[in-house]
Amino acid sequence: MELSGHVIADIIGTPEDHVRQAADLLVKKLREDETLRVENIQLHDPVTEDGVTSILIEYDAHFPSLERYITFLIEYMPASVEITDPETVTLQAADFNTFTGEFLAYLHEYDKAVKQKLAEQAILEKKFDQLMRNLILVGLGKDTLPKEALAKRIGIDVKSLTPYLFSLVRQGVLSYTPQGYRVRNA
Repeated sequence: MELSGHVIADIIGTPEDHVRQAADLLVKKLREDETLRVENIQLHDPVTEDGVTSILIEYDAHFPSLERYITFLIEYMPASVEITDPETVTLQAADFNTFTGEFLAYLHEYDKAVKQKLAEQAILEKKFDQLMRNLILVGLGKDTLPKEALAKRIGIDVKSLTPYLFSLVRQGVLSYTPQGYRVRNA
């Protein structure tokens, strides 16, 4: 079963040059994709709001099969697709099973990738916390310093440093006096 539809893609990000490059890359990829036919590509002017740029790309796409349509949705993740032909889509059970199988396989791969990235992020956050702890301890040495002086010494802004100082005081690694922070037992 062949399908045709009107597609809208929305490229969002920063900076604007990067968004423009991503939009151009998408258009190039669509034109080079031999598994579908794309016509009437319209690349809209970028819109920037609150520092985030968005570019809409509209086009008509023709899909040789329902399977290619589904893989297109997964691969390109458009903002919307309106099927224009045929007006009625009838599925055989086998086609529907193929669709749901491919969709579930994609969801499982996506879920696996997300879980892997979350685990990697947790490891990186833990290592960053350890790095910050060591940086603070080395920065203080045997001195007692107000957080502003420590921030300047180790090259970190006070706002970013403060939560780590509070955490190290709660853990008993640092002590706080009116003169500033110091390493306990240093």
